[in-house]
Amino acid sequence: FSTKYVTPKPHNKQVVRVDLNDLFALMNQSKYERDRVLLQFMYDSGVRISEVERITYNDIRDAINFTNSGFVCSQHNLPVHPGYAPLLIRGSKGRGNSIKERYTLVSTPTLRRIATYHSSPLYKRHQMKYGDRGLCPAFLNSEGGAYNKASLAKLFERLSKKAKKKGLVTKSIHAHLLRHGSAYLILQDPNLGSDYLERLVNIKKTLGHTFISTTEVYTSIPFDIYNSIADEKGAIKSKTDLMEEVVEQTKLRIRIGDKK
Repeated sequence: FSTKYVTPKPHNKQVVRVDLNDLFALMNQSKYERDRVLLQFMYDSGVRISEVERITYNDIRDAINFTNSGFVCSQHNLPVHPGYAPLLIRGSKGRGNSIKERYTLVSTPTLRRIATYHSSPLYKRHQMKYGDRGLCPAFLNSEGGAYNKASLAKLFERLSKKAKKKGLVTKSIHAHLLRHGSAYLILQDPNLGSDYLERLVNIKKTLGHTFISTTEVYTSIPFDIYNSIADEKGAIKSKTDLMEEVVEQTKLRIRIGDKK
């Protein structure tokens, strides 16, 4: 028409995301391992902020049991342990905000870090409050309750402000930016698809997108993101390798007397 477009104006902006340096800056603003392990998990799995509270202790155990399974390698006839595990996510994007289940992939280093957190006296002390300990939320706040959407948003706001004030990040970081960062990790991981199309489909499934057109926004990868996921020779690191680096550089010990 002469006065207006029939279709909406195209959205050509680059996706705002969090890279590993941003993640490190954010994690280091918390002195609590429970916060740091939660941030790594959200970055690794790509879960929505509203989905975290529905992830249980049993869900994590099921994923860990999967990584402990031995798969036979056809070339050497030896057991191989996978570097990733499927994790059940109870989403909330169904009709009428109904629960819509899907599976995402979580790397072994992240699951091992969560397992260490779950074996700490701090977590077990709060877990005892639940009749069925397997249904205890996988991630607990300082009061021993589940992180809901509002409390998680406040956590991100608090840590982001600290990192920004110190000049460690240039933008405010909220939970959805970790989800975008997770998508880029999948897109470049050679273990999660032989080409871009396979990896895009993988992103669609793990992030819970209804349409592939939503996922296509990740097809262009900024140079700074490439640098953060490549080694000094330019070879792309797998998501498992990157999460192992996160553990090595940010993990804190939970002591017996810790109350938070």
